Amino acid sequence: MNTILFFTIYSGVIAFIGLVSLFLNNKKAIQKASPPLSIFIISLLSAAYIILNFTKLKPNAILELLNWEIPFGKLQFGLDSLSGLFLIPLLILTAATSIYGWKYFGQHKQEKGHWLYFTVLVSGMVLVILSRNAIAFIFSWEIMSVSSFFLVITDKTNEKTNEKTMRAGLIYFVTAHFGAALLFIVFFILSNSSGSFEFASWHNLQLSPFKSSLIFILALIAFGTKAGFMPFHIWLPLAHPAAPSHVSALMSGIMIKMGIYGLFRILTFISPYQAWWGMLLIIIGSVSGILGVLFAIGQHDIKKLLAYHSVENIGIIMLGLGIGVSGSAYGYPLIAFFGFAGALLHVINHAMFKGLLFLGAGAIIRQTNTGELDKLGGLIKRMPVTSVLFIVGSIAIAGLPFFNGFISELLIYLSSLFGIIDSSNIPMAFLAVSTGASLALIGGLALACFTKVIGTALLGTEREQFPETVSEVPGSMLAGMILLALVCITIGMGSYFIVPILTGPISIMTGSPNFLNVTLMMNITKTLTIVLFSILVLGLIIALILKSIIKKNKPVKIVNTWDCGYSAPKASMQYTASSFAEPITDYFSIPLNISKKENVDSAFFPNNKWHFHSQANDWILTKILEPFILLIGRFFSSFKWLQNGRSGFYVLYIAIAILFLIVWKFFI
Repeated sequence: MNTILFFTIYSGVIAFIGLVSLFLNNKKAIQKASPPLSIFIISLLSAAYIILNFTKLKPNAILELLNWEIPFGKLQFGLDSLSGLFLIPLLILTAATSIYGWKYFGQHKQEKGHWLYFTVLVSGMVLVILSRNAIAFIFSWEIMSVSSFFLVITDKTNEKTNEKTMRAGLIYFVTAHFGAALLFIVFFILSNSSGSFEFASWHNLQLSPFKSSLIFILALIAFGTKAGFMPFHIWLPLAHPAAPSHVSALMSGIMIKMGIYGLFRILTFISPYQAWWGMLLIIIGSVSGILGVLFAIGQHDIKKLLAYHSVENIGIIMLGLGIGVSGSAYGYPLIAFFGFAGALLHVINHAMFKGLLFLGAGAIIRQTNTGELDKLGGLIKRMPVTSVLFIVGSIAIAGLPFFNGFISELLIYLSSLFGIIDSSNIPMAFLAVSTGASLALIGGLALACFTKVIGTALLGTEREQFPETVSEVPGSMLAGMILLALVCITIGMGSYFIVPILTGPISIMTGSPNFLNVTLMMNITKTLTIVLFSILVLGLIIALILKSIIKKNKPVKIVNTWDCGYSAPKASMQYTASSFAEPITDYFSIPLNISKKENVDSAFFPNNKWHFHSQANDWILTKILEPFILLIGRFFSSFKWLQNGRSGFYVLYIAIAILFLIVWKFFI
């Protein structure tokens, strides 16, 4: 069976499973388990299939095409190595989130159509990646957007939650369709220039610099609303906390990457790249990455915190893409190669560790009924496996060695390093320095943020007394998290085997396989793999030796923790999320728009009413976008008189529109 047919069938089968779920009885265990287990098995086997067949995908051409004739045109689907690369994290994450979702709802009411919306979302994303003409792409994009809207508004446990969830869903819906409207303009310009809706005809169009720049800007905004980089991130911190956690993992891990995929694909149509495009992408990446992680540090709800980290990691991807475009525009293939490689690999890596973190957060919320960090604490004793897996995701997202986030960020660092060393072009060197400095700051702040999360939620003692029933989550939920954790470790330790698969997609971005310096990349990844394995093995040996020496010479004694003079320390004396983050949030108080609530007693013997709470307020939403949206709303409200309820007026509107089209056709 050819690969494109295989995945077209996959999208249909997955959607069919969701349709069948409507007729199953959720009270019977076997029927309740059938949809998630079926999705898990089929997605995992499909992921193995694409990984094993990835080398067969030609780097610079569509290997297979599937045409489906419909009344108003033709739906065309195809597969190349760029599409295949995005399919891999999609399938793995679908498998992990589906098996996790089986037991996630517990005693909570599960919406009857949940698995239908879930499978339609997956099918829509698969078809977006496979689409090879404008009609198929828009059709698939709309399927993805509408199904994810229904998933966002799933949680309707009470009136307050319902109102908050519906607001988040509506903001997402409007934002998604604003981006879709711009896509129509982008595709209209490209199809008008080529005379065809097919992507294949959009290559080598020889567009003018103005037209290619116009397409780039429109595509950047259109796909940016889905990707969620600043300032188009407004729906992300609202939709992700509202959705069920496995849906949040799927949306944050891979759905927002459909915006990144679309941007990558559009860039293949409008080469050669212009230098200022790369500069703009780096600026967007720096702002999104730094402000995203800063806003995350200022959050106290664990899912909202993770949502802002999605903005941060999209910023990292944009940094890699930006320096790749800059290297290509200025004629530095090595800079471009490692920039594109880092961006593409971070697409996969972010899907894995962010999916793992959202699933871990969902497990905590499910067991404790809260996601507020200041109400948690000591969970590593109650939920040891979940806690360890969450720590794995935290280390990976912070970009530390032995895990996958380190590898993709290292590739972007290498691109910056080559830009500084090899570039005799001052603008290129400046962009390289800016990229490296921004990435370093983002990494340091991310490490601080997840130190806060782990310290307040998992370590220490319980801030509020949990019931005895709070314990580890069911095995199926752990299975989804373990799958993603294993991928994080595999990529982190096996870069020599993982990174070479990027050569095909990179050659699509650069337009030529001769652009690649594969030998250098293989040497770097081989050295890196050997060094990481050596450090890991040496560290384990040293740890075992020290443990045996300490155990032999000095018996371990269990004593009370030193408590700074307090005879009876309380859980409230621990660092809170606000107090831990205060040194950082104070330093960046202006961009974070920090608000504080504190009640301080300066007496020698203070009472127990001390209180401190800080909150980072997203001024981009409250100060810029909300007033703009209200202004637009007032403008269009002034035309309400057109909708007067009289059928005669509506017939007149139709006649005027037809007359306008006739005049346009014959006289313009």
